[in-house]
Amino acid sequence: MGREGLTLAGLMMFGKGLAIRDRFSNFRMDYLDMSHLVGDERYHDRLTYDGLWENNLYQFFRIVSPKVQFDLPRPFKLEKGGKRNDDTPQHEAVREAFTNAIIHCDLMADAGILRIEKHDDRLCFRNPGLLKLPIEAIYRGGNSKSRNPKIQNMLRMIGFGENVGSGFPKIIAAWKETNWGEPQLLNKLDVDEVELVLPVPSTKAISDTAPANAPANAPANASVNATVNATVNATVKLNKTQKKILFLLHENKNATYDEIAKQLDIERTTVWRNIDAMKKKAVLRRVGGDKNGHWEVLLDIKIVD
Repeated sequence: MGREGLTLAGLMMFGKGLAIRDRFSNFRMDYLDMSHLVGDERYHDRLTYDGLWENNLYQFFRIVSPKVQFDLPRPFKLEKGGKRNDDTPQHEAVREAFTNAIIHCDLMADAGILRIEKHDDRLCFRNPGLLKLPIEAIYRGGNSKSRNPKIQNMLRMIGFGENVGSGFPKIIAAWKETNWGEPQLLNKLDVDEVELVLPVPSTKAISDTAPANAPANAPANASVNATVNATVNATVKLNKTQKKILFLLHENKNATYDEIAKQLDIERTTVWRNIDAMKKKAVLRRVGGDKNGHWEVLLDIKIVD
């Protein structure tokens, strides 16, 4: 006679946080965003075991996946019927990399951490447990030895994860379409861990380069409107939040994301998102390093409503 019950895979995938911690006290999940850091910041976004979410694999994937894909380029493309499609092979590859890290986790390791890191120039997917196939065979594809086949099946049922042996070649193929660099798959014997490193475009490096026509002697105490309208070589639209941030940075070129968020009573991620948008529009740039540098409002921009 068959019995109904919750499998360990089901618990880890969809279970409640306390029950998971009781059964898998050795295992945890961690996401760190270490991109666009300012000053002495170690990270500006983190998801770990804080009691604010159910600590299961599905929730971790659902929350972190959009975060880790946020900065990837999304070219505008319309499908038949006028529906916008801004998904790319690179976005699909990142989700595949995330899925692979989950299904190959050694959930019974003595101190296992499924860790996803976002840097200015790379994405890192780290999972406890060594590779079960030689690296050469994984690059070739066609074979797969998942450490968690039941979790793999669950992910496929909700639309994630490729067929047997095709996931990693898909990642390689997606990255070959770009000039971002070659993915690295590392079997780290010393720490019993696998790490996949995906190089990504360094938006920070690009935005930290001043435009050729940017004046070098910005007035220190002029009002924002006078400053940004001084020499009009380009026109850019800024929202209200961006204008407020621009004013604060003009008044205090050393302001941090946290200080701006506190003064404007907004979320830190909102500050980062709007600053990043202004950097890409060449309204704002970072001069010098993260610790000793400062913000500079460029002069050759006119704000229009």
